[in-house]
Amino acid sequence: MAENGTDSKPLTAQQHRAIAALLTSKNIKEAAKAADVPERTLWRWKSDMRFLAALHAAEGAIVSDATRRLLQLSTKAIDELEKLLEYPKAEVRLRAAQTVLDQLFILRDLNNSESRFAVLETALYATPDHE
Repeated sequence: MAENGTDSKPLTAQQHRAIAALLTSKNIKEAAKAADVPERTLWRWKSDMRFLAALHAAEGAIVSDATRRLLQLSTKAIDELEKLLEYPKAEVRLRAAQTVLDQLFILRDLNNSESRFAVLETALYATPDHE
């Protein structure tokens, strides 16, 4: 066993299939069936830190891919919102302006949160307990 209480051996092919199934299934039951593992086994694996780390990494990769795709579309979306701001109907202009401002505030909050989390993580991992 490793110091953190988890086994240091790599995940099995069956566990990798289970992760892939978890990413594409509606629930644990469907994922277990798709991965051809008992549902109880999948629940047990979900409490294994190695399995969870691999699952979170796979989820993170999907989110990163989606983020890149959305970033590619953002210029077009902003251009369309800009056009709508000139639309003759006031309600369309109002909704476009509201959308722009809402998204701006969401981005500001996200950036602030990321900055704050980075500071906290740096402080946390700088403590002697995490070296």
